Amino acid sequence: MDNHQTGKQPPLISPEIAMDILNSLQEHVVYYDREMKIIWANDAACYSVGLPLADLREKNCWSIWAQREEPCTDCPVIRAIENNQPCIIEKDTIDGRSWLVKGYPLKDACGEVIGGIETTLDITDRKNAEKALKESEEKYHKLFDFSNDGIFIHDLQGNIIDVNRKVLELFGYAREEILHRKVQDLHPPEALEKARQAFKTVVDQRIVRFEILFTRKNGEPFIADVSSSLFYLSGQPVVQGIVRDVTQLKAEEKEKRKLERQLQLSQKFEAIGTLSGGIAHDFNNLLMEIQGRASLMNIDVDAGHPFKEHLTSIQECVRSATGLTRQLLGLARGGKYDVRPIDINELLRGSAALFGRTRKEIRIHSRLSDSAPVVDADRNQLEQVFLNIFVNAWQAMPDGGEIYLETTIAQLDAVFCRSNQAQPGPYAKIAITDTGIGIDASARERIFDPFFTTKDKGRGTGLGLASAYGIVKNHGGIITVYSEVGRGSTFNIYLPLSKHGVSRKAPERERLSQGTETILLVDDEAAIIAVGRAMLERLGYRVMVAQGGEAAIAAVETNGAEIDLVILDMIMPGIDGGKAFDRIRALRPDIPVLLSSGYSLNGQAQDIMQRGCNGFIQKPFEMAELSQKIRSILNSSGDHRGKPSADDESVSRRQDLDSIQAGYDEK
Repeated sequence: MDNHQTGKQPPLISPEIAMDILNSLQEHVVYYDREMKIIWANDAACYSVGLPLADLREKNCWSIWAQREEPCTDCPVIRAIENNQPCIIEKDTIDGRSWLVKGYPLKDACGEVIGGIETTLDITDRKNAEKALKESEEKYHKLFDFSNDGIFIHDLQGNIIDVNRKVLELFGYAREEILHRKVQDLHPPEALEKARQAFKTVVDQRIVRFEILFTRKNGEPFIADVSSSLFYLSGQPVVQGIVRDVTQLKAEEKEKRKLERQLQLSQKFEAIGTLSGGIAHDFNNLLMEIQGRASLMNIDVDAGHPFKEHLTSIQECVRSATGLTRQLLGLARGGKYDVRPIDINELLRGSAALFGRTRKEIRIHSRLSDSAPVVDADRNQLEQVFLNIFVNAWQAMPDGGEIYLETTIAQLDAVFCRSNQAQPGPYAKIAITDTGIGIDASARERIFDPFFTTKDKGRGTGLGLASAYGIVKNHGGIITVYSEVGRGSTFNIYLPLSKHGVSRKAPERERLSQGTETILLVDDEAAIIAVGRAMLERLGYRVMVAQGGEAAIAAVETNGAEIDLVILDMIMPGIDGGKAFDRIRALRPDIPVLLSSGYSLNGQAQDIMQRGCNGFIQKPFEMAELSQKIRSILNSSGDHRGKPSADDESVSRRQDLDSIQAGYDEK
């Protein structure tokens, strides 16, 4: 039972106990009279000057502690005595110490001030700690406020407590605006679930890093890299989020990945192009023999012969196989060989009409540019690009659908062209859009890869879009695809605009042109020489043959005066077509040369053409094409070296050739 309950007063402390209490204090305690003479001091005060109490009595404090002859102007005891109120000051001494000095007036029983009490406490350590804390806070606030990253602090309910300047810059809010919002308000709706998951993680694990979408005050979204951590502020858990805008960085990474992808695709096309070009060359040589033999047999077979249908079918198969080799050559670098200024609107319209006649379930709509874009291109190869894309669209719409065609003129800038390995400038843009099933992300990544297909095994080669890509790139153009699953696809093709007018080449009739001149046929394969010789002889020409480049040079050296035209194969072992051409021209500059190859008119053949070669024909060729090429070159080469033209031939010779023509026309 305590004293309050018993009504008894606690015992008074004796003077001795009171003295012991005062002497146990770390503070200096000094009792002064009104004249500021020391009456009493505790042990701590005596120890501070190294003097016993007896030596301090009746002395002034300023002479003892301040070593002065007069009172200190800011003495709190004097102020307390004069004002009859406590006075507190902080004081620094010359030895670098800091003191908290308190002065209290001391009164007698009547309330008269009879002296003063001074307590002095060494607060140097506390002051240093406060100074260090202040400096630390200032440093933190500088780091906080001037950080290049946005920093915000919010409580566990999402209420924003504080933000730095960068946050205001990133989000576009004034400080008073953002401090009245929740952090959830800074996310678009589609990012809220991810934000909730990140908050749960930081509460469980105390730290988390993630990427998320934010929205600025003006509604503009941006991607941010966020590091969040949980800590305690004034005893309460809060979350600090460090936000870095990585929108540009992500765009650059995406662009870098795109460039890397373009480089990989380019390298893949270069390797596969080399392989496919070689395959196409050898395959075309085989087709040449088949085509030549079938053409020769077809001439001698009348319409009622039972073999007529089979021979015609063989030739159709050769044409189909030639289409496949053209796709392979489309993968090869520089695989275009008949470049002319072409009206894109006309070609696209014609290709769409051709496709539409065979696919009635597909409806085609056109919105073509009023000013027809003209490009320098190989007409047949561009038509192949369009048809490949149409077929791809048809396969994506098994139950029918719509195809939309659009052409415009676009000015492509350096940024877009750099990422697509093209030159900036004016381009014809062709957009082909379908309403099909669309293409998923993984397939879009590989859509132009050679031999990539989403069809079942045995139902596609994977060459269609790959060759389209190769053809467009070979024309200095760009092809891209945009697609979403269930929302169709759009292929955008960009081709450099031509500086020339449209070439209106009159279609050649499939008629045999005959002659009686002497032709040197050069090839390294005996089978090609045999069939080529037979074809030329059936056209009326006198034929010399040379198997390989060395034999060709020897033939020109020996019989050059008799030769009216050289048909020269480009790819041969030893002395190839290019070297043979240069040697032939050095021996007989007046002999015209027709270059022949299973390759297309790419780099090597183009170089030979630029050195003065008179023409180019790609294997496999039909008799009509060969006859027209030969006649065109010979007719433009002057007097044909004294040989009679077809018009001067004998009646019997003309009848013979007419019979050949009649047999060919029955095909």
